[in-house]
Amino acid sequence: MKKYLRVSLIFTLLCLLISVSPVEASTTVILRRTNVLLTQSANQSWVSFSLAKKSRMIIDVRLAGPTDSQNLNFSNVWMQYLFISSGDNKRYEPEIKNELRYSNAYQLSIDLPAGTYSFMASNNKAEKGNIRITYAISAVRGISLPEKTSVCAGFSTKVTVTREDGSDELPSVASAVSKDDGIATVEFRNSETGAEIIVNGIETGSTSITVTDKDGESAEITVEVTAYVPDPCLARESLTLKVGESFHNSVEYNTEPVTWSSSDARVAEVSESGLITAKAFGSCRIHAKFGNQTLTCEVSVERPVPDFRCYIRAYDKKTKTFTLRIKNHIDRPMLLSADGALLYTDGSSKALCRLRFLNGDKLSVAKGKSIGLKFRILGDVKAGSLKNLEIRFNFSVDGADFVGAVRSDVTLGRIRISEEKEWRPSCDKF
Repeated sequence: MKKYLRVSLIFTLLCLLISVSPVEASTTVILRRTNVLLTQSANQSWVSFSLAKKSRMIIDVRLAGPTDSQNLNFSNVWMQYLFISSGDNKRYEPEIKNELRYSNAYQLSIDLPAGTYSFMASNNKAEKGNIRITYAISAVRGISLPEKTSVCAGFSTKVTVTREDGSDELPSVASAVSKDDGIATVEFRNSETGAEIIVNGIETGSTSITVTDKDGESAEITVEVTAYVPDPCLARESLTLKVGESFHNSVEYNTEPVTWSSSDARVAEVSESGLITAKAFGSCRIHAKFGNQTLTCEVSVERPVPDFRCYIRAYDKKTKTFTLRIKNHIDRPMLLSADGALLYTDGSSKALCRLRFLNGDKLSVAKGKSIGLKFRILGDVKAGSLKNLEIRFNFSVDGADFVGAVRSDVTLGRIRISEEKEWRPSCDKF
């Protein structure tokens, strides 16, 4: 009786040990079953579980007789363990070495892909006797790295370290060693958000890096160090030009033919060789297409600053006609427009009347040239009341629109043809 009590006590302690202690420091227990009786009528034990990623599974087994008072007769035991995938019913069976079959405690291992599984433990000789089984199934925690990574010589890349079993538990790296520091060196960093290694490319070639965590589990990653080849890029990705200015753009680090185009050739045009020429005020995009890529240069053409002088040469009371002289002092032509010419007096914000441009609808004044302009007053306006004269008219330079304001502080009725007075008119942008 005492002998049976000792056996029972030992078995109970073993069961407690396997049910409360981790199988090993670097594993995560998936499930445990204790003292499952495999009888002649029901000789199988089924349980189900899921894996988030491919894992190495550890199965710790304890076998005992059907009761505490009965020893286990191993001639009646022939255990089989199966993991059956619920997706395709594929079976995975860990190998039991012959020397383990006659042991009451052993450990098995098997690699399983991600998925949901049913686990079966059975005694194929249950007809010769009943047994009790206690088992724990664990996934190796370990650490996981990508199979390989690449980095350019002179640059660095980061690689995240994860758990082998796909759990959310954060690993802690203890060491990271490069097989060849002449090709790549490595550093590691542990933080509250996880662990990572920093791979530094030194010279072109291939090497491997071994990372070990605090539990002694290790993983390896292959590193390919390549020569640095910059991505193709434009010599200038943005330009600001004045009308008439040019810039020769190019695609650097490229060996393929380039096709150039402009989104608005009225603002800036581009040649087959990439020469960009500003044509008029505004903005556009210059596209460089090569292979399957297109790069874009943003082009802005500055608004010109007009500069001209204006002279009132005469005023004909009978025909209500002004004769003005305008001289262009910038190196770009001015385009005068008859639309919107107005007459103001005495600083009023309201136009006194409209003016008719008698030289035609549009008139161009070339660089350094002067031209006579004639305006006719439209409406019944007395010349004697025209004091502090201001004439406003529209013009454009290189596509930019302006309003010119020509002012006088004398009475028009007193201006004689022989008299000339020069004003520096102001210009307002539209």
